[in-house]
This record gives sequence, structure tokens and C-alpha cells, in this order.
Amino acid sequence: MTTPIERLDREGYCVLRNQQATHDVASCFEGQKVRYNTTKAQVERLIEWLGATHGIRLHALKFRASNNNNNVDASQPHRDVMQGSKFENVYTMLFYVDNAALEVYPGSHRAGRFATLRALKPRRVPLSRGDVVVFHSSLMHRGVYSDRGAGDNRRVLQIFDCVTDKRLHGRIYNRLKEKENKAFNGIMKGLSRQFPKILVAAGMYINVVCDRRVAYRAAGIPRDAMISFEGAVPRIDASSSDESRIGNLWYLLDTEASHDITGRQAAAVTFGEASVLLAPPVLLLAVVALLVGIFRK
Repeated sequence: MTTPIERLDREGYCVLRNQQATHDVASCFEGQKVRYNTTKAQVERLIEWLGATHGIRLHALKFRASNNNNNVDASQPHRDVMQGSKFENVYTMLFYVDNAALEVYPGSHRAGRFATLRALKPRRVPLSRGDVVVFHSSLMHRGVYSDRGAGDNRRVLQIFDCVTDKRLHGRIYNRLKEKENKAFNGIMKGLSRQFPKILVAAGMYINVVCDRRVAYRAAGIPRDAMISFEGAVPRIDASSSDESRIGNLWYLLDTEASHDITGRQAAAVTFGEASVLLAPPVLLLAVVALLVGIFRK
């Protein structure tokens, strides 16, 4: 029988079923709000439990708790971390408080440019209350919001940038989105529920066809750096108060370990990414125009 660790290494993910009796993550939520210090304590207990029970001993860098309000940045195929020049074991851990589903692309965690034909066949993983998912942060995946099966709630605790060697946090660069485009987010939210195939096609193009690492190298970011993506939502500072606050905020567990990509580096990365993303269609149009010109002669 395949162990969780063996499946995690081979396919890039594993599911640990029915853990709600062990971990009261539901107590972290109050409607759309989150008790962040309570959640931080739950994160620490989950990390300790994973190591003691399954031998996966990790150190986490950040977390966020969401209730159906992360469906813009999580509904397209994406990777939580883009690997550098050397592959490292960096994981994401999810605890589902409500029924949901996750689509994964097995084996994509070790592929910088995942084969398009393989990406056309994702694996849908149905998830129930209390299920825990651990996957390589470079695994292509997306949350499924069109068939949540949990009423108005889709509560999930997401623990990011989990490593076996804490020193690896020093090689993680956080890609921040400083501004939120509410109009764009509204469109994406509607599409994610009504026409998920449109998002899959767009996400596959961005994450599969294009290798964006060159844009980060051009911005002066080290070759062995790992890029950790954060959505356009604020961070929360550690506080002694456990007052409920809006969900989906980023909570940094170690504020000094990693680096933020900001300022000139961010502008250079944005320009480089745009060039990388536009190059294939522009080249294709040029070839088509050339062929049309040849056949017209």
C-alpha cells in the first residue's frame, strides 16, 4: 500500500481524510471573519501533528484562512511557488472545514514547463469536512468553486511555504500584488463559477506554455530563488489580541526569513512577464502572416 509520503513524492500531493475530530479549525472562523491568533495556534498544532503522525516534519512561513473569498486568485490553474534553478521540497498544507473539491495535475511539481496535453487532463479530488491535503507548492492545481456542495461556506485554512529545512525560507521571494483590481476580480469570480473552462484555458497558457523564470532572473533575483505568490490582499501583523478580523489576510509566521519583491524589481518582473506571455502569440501571428503572404504570391 502506498504511504502518504510516497504518493506526495511521486504524484505531488496526498490527502489525509477525516481529521476534524483531531483539529477544531472551525473555531477559527466567525462567519466571514477569522480569529487569527486562534488560527496561528491551530497552524502550530497541525504542523506538529503532521510530523508526529506521518513523519512529514515541516516549518511554515505564512498562512491565511478563507471562507469563499479567495476564489479569484485560486480558481485558475496555478503554482503556489515557482521553483528556482534547483528543485527543493516546499509544501502547501490545506485543512478543509467544509466540503469542496480540488483539481490537481499529478507530476507537474517537477516540471518547469508542464506538457500541455497532460495538463488537459486534471484529476479532480473531492474533499470533505476535516480532510487535509499536503502538496508540493510547485504542483499545478486550482480550487473548484462551481460545485462546492457546502452551501454558502467554503472554509479552508491554507499553510504556505512549508519546508523541512528552515534555512530554505531565506531563498523564498514573496511576489506581492500591491493593488486589487475589484472590477477584474468581479469578472473572474463570475467566470470561475459559470465558465471554469475559460479560466482553465487562460491559466494553462500562463502556467504551462510560458516559463516565467527568465523574467525574475532579468530583474536581478538569484537563480536559486523560489518565488512565492501572494494575492492582492493585505498582511496582518502579529498581535496579542484575538479579535476577529476579515478573512483571507496573509499572516507571516517569520517576518525576517524571506524577501519581498517590491519597487524596481517588481516593475522589471512585470515587464519581463508581459514580454514572455506575449512572445508566443506574437510569434504565431508573424508566422501566419508570413505564410499568408507566401501563398498569395
